[in-house]
Amino acid sequence: MSVKKKAVKKKVAKVPAKMGRPTKYKPEFCEMVIQHMKKGLSFESFAGKIEVSVETIYEWARSNDKFSEAKRLARAQCQLFWEEMGIAGTADSKDFSASMWIFNTKCRFPKTFRDTVEVVTRDETLKLPETMTEDQLDDRLSHALKVVDLYESRASKNPNTRKAKTDSKKEANGGGSN
Repeated sequence: MSVKKKAVKKKVAKVPAKMGRPTKYKPEFCEMVIQHMKKGLSFESFAGKIEVSVETIYEWARSNDKFSEAKRLARAQCQLFWEEMGIAGTADSKDFSASMWIFNTKCRFPKTFRDTVEVVTRDETLKLPETMTEDQLDDRLSHALKVVDLYESRASKNPNTRKAKTDSKKEANGGGSN
């Protein structure tokens, strides 16, 4: 009589499958985006070149350090292209549209070329208190207290001033007296 051995199945731990579609990202896209933008083309048009969505290449730039660095270098190359075109165009202006070049560079590279308007004011009330020094805060408080004192002195000389303002606020809020 022979003894039969039972086959023992080993349990294998299951590795959870990654969720979602596999990425289309390839390391060679780093050099490709630089070469693409070196011709003056946009980062967004690179998505069309490699047949993915614009959102996809922005996600790659957020999640992949090498692609993010390639994007920064590519933008610099793109700006170089347009600046050189502007220089060449101003030297040979017969077929060059300066207004189109200006519009293009202002829109593509706003940090460098967009017109900025600087508003300078002496009115310190426009400053955020968090950005002010202790002396500036003390000056603001002192000024506010002077305004309150002036208002109260005027109100005490004309008792109807405060009452009239209070009454007009009530009427504006629908709470006038009958």
